[in-house]
Amino acid sequence: MAASAAARMSGIDVSHFQQDIDWQQVRRVGISFAFIKATEGVSVFDPLFLQNWRKAEKASVLRGAYHFFRPQLDAEAQARFFLSKLKGDSGELPPALDVEALTPQTTPEQLLAGVRTWLETVKNALRCQPILYTGSAFWRKTLKDSSKFADYPLWIAHYTSKANPFLPAAWPKWTFWQFSQVGKVAGIAGNVDLDVFNGTAVELEALCMQSKPVRKTSATKTSIAV
Repeated sequence: MAASAAARMSGIDVSHFQQDIDWQQVRRVGISFAFIKATEGVSVFDPLFLQNWRKAEKASVLRGAYHFFRPQLDAEAQARFFLSKLKGDSGELPPALDVEALTPQTTPEQLLAGVRTWLETVKNALRCQPILYTGSAFWRKTLKDSSKFADYPLWIAHYTSKANPFLPAAWPKWTFWQFSQVGKVAGIAGNVDLDVFNGTAVELEALCMQSKPVRKTSATKTSIAV
């Protein structure tokens, strides 16, 4: 059953574009989790990943690392590159694959095959079901509403005033929802992506526990300071 809006856990996703983040302040204003960009393609390592990764953990923000997928590049090499940058610390949340780009040289079918390779490679390495991030319109239109990945948790990007995002047909529910690109959170200069988890604090902890035991946290019902 989907959690009510009031019960949903608040989060953000960040990269070096947010520059230096005061993670202690971010946690104090009610952010329970964060997806942090680690890698892109086979050679781009986010210059602030390690800093964000370390400081978010110290602030007791549940962490998930994400990779931006480049469909024209070898998918297994992208997965291995991502895994190498985690250096044995995969965080608390499952890792996520950001699928939102299609090049003229790549067909939707080739992209989806690469996505499958990345997800399975990371799943086998970490013994954890990764999360698939995508845009609602991108998946439904550009990728022809593919139903091949319905067994993976969905992190959907859809910016709407409605109470829930519009989902691709294959998923009956969403796990995470990126609902804004222009959020304001104390401790972060400028805009930041805002996310919510479709569940309670206990359910968020359970998602973490799927891959490995994690530290006890003070995740409680939260709200975003805007």
